[in-house]
Amino acid sequence: MEQPQNPPNSLRLRLRPVEIMGGAFFTVGLVGFIYVQSEKRATQPRRDTRACEDNAYRLHQLVLDYMKSHDILPAADTARDAFLKMAREIETDEERSVFIQSDGCCCPEAHRLSGGMGYVYVGGGLKTDVIKTHRALVFFCSHLSHQAPKQYSQLMRGVTLLSLKNEKMAGYIDQAVKEGPNGHVGYAPKANERLKAELAERRKRE
Repeated sequence: MEQPQNPPNSLRLRLRPVEIMGGAFFTVGLVGFIYVQSEKRATQPRRDTRACEDNAYRLHQLVLDYMKSHDILPAADTARDAFLKMAREIETDEERSVFIQSDGCCCPEAHRLSGGMGYVYVGGGLKTDVIKTHRALVFFCSHLSHQAPKQYSQLMRGVTLLSLKNEKMAGYIDQAVKEGPNGHVGYAPKANERLKAELAERRKRE
């Protein structure tokens, strides 16, 4: 019976560098993959914040445009429904309506976690002069987003769009909750419930 023969020493020596090179390429590729994933995780909060700032600015401009020709902000079950009502009532084209119906209008982090728009709308039913005079809250980022220490949330207060850390945001929401539905602003009952729920969640992070 024939016995298998070992390859000559010269062949074994020729195979070794190939194996070493293969292992080296694999290691470099693995390290590179880990590095890229780490960088993506590190920079994702910054990308989310920038995208949210851009989207909130466009929504803020929509509300301001609506307020020029309307005395009361529309009531709606969701922020997206409210913004869509505004866009359809003041637009002669569908550009902003299409934007609002897309995922591109969302606060990215909250949208990934909840599937919703990521903005909390509390301006339904408020008179525009009350919003201007008493700097009422109109909409802001959900508590689900911008949880990293250096991230900022967006808040429309009065006619101004603000970028705030969680503590400052919670302070403004707390003021609105304390005022309640019977104060100078007169937030709608549903809006008051949303404000309380948001405040409770943000307090957990302090």
